Amino acid sequence: MKMSNIVRNYFAILTILIISCLVVTQARAQEFDESFDHWPIDFKMKGKIIIANELSNHDVVDAYFLRASGGEKANIIGIVIKKVSEDEQASLEKAFESATRLRLTFVDPKSHPIEKRAFIGLAEATGLMLLTDRPLFLKEKEAIFAVRDEMRDLIDRGGVLYASGPIAKFLSRIEITGGEHLASVSEGLNLVPDSVIETNFSTDIDKLRVKSVLASHPRSVAIGLQTNTAVVLDGRIFRVLGDGQATSMITGNERAPFLPQTISQPGARRQSPNQYLIDLTQWRRVAMDRTLDL
Repeated sequence: MKMSNIVRNYFAILTILIISCLVVTQARAQEFDESFDHWPIDFKMKGKIIIANELSNHDVVDAYFLRASGGEKANIIGIVIKKVSEDEQASLEKAFESATRLRLTFVDPKSHPIEKRAFIGLAEATGLMLLTDRPLFLKEKEAIFAVRDEMRDLIDRGGVLYASGPIAKFLSRIEITGGEHLASVSEGLNLVPDSVIETNFSTDIDKLRVKSVLASHPRSVAIGLQTNTAVVLDGRIFRVLGDGQATSMITGNERAPFLPQTISQPGARRQSPNQYLIDLTQWRRVAMDRTLDL
């Protein structure tokens, strides 16, 4: 009889200890989430973000952008800050001629910076296309910052943002603005959260520049695009459109090494998802987890 009472008491105490541990763990987990208000729990966009770098052929990406923007029902605003010939301008207009509404603004890349008025109608648009072949001027960044909320609204309501060239870097939380081995940076739009987007990612110097940024911002995930590459962020997943390769990276520390992952279009043979998909939310969690003991 005494033995059975001892056993019952033992299990009662053990149950209380387990419940207490669970309560404490849950409280600490909630405290942790609250201390990181940008902790990526369920990040998922309704719309899509397309990022491209020096495409030799735009057909695949243009067709995807038009389709994702609504096809024949699309309402597209396009701002082109690059020198284009009449043939190139006509080709661009033809690529989106089936859209219900199309407004393209061609800006002289040398003398006329874009202004906020170029984004008139963004509140009703289903797609926004930004094409550049040079870094943005300060005045242009200010104009784009002024419509950042409208750009977020576009994505939140299921629209598509398509950025090609140096302007794509501006979509990230941290924009790489120059430098070689050590990069110079500035604040980006953070439309791709906790990210560093590098559209010049072909040489060893490019890679060292990105590593230097990650070392200073260890909670960030870098996305490097090689020449002739386009990726789309759909929900929380990055994947490559057409040819080319993209690499995701998080910095290393004394507990874990520098971590890169390169993806491309899936081939005919069966492949691991890690070879053609990047889960941005999972990578952000890993990056943040590595900073907890630092």
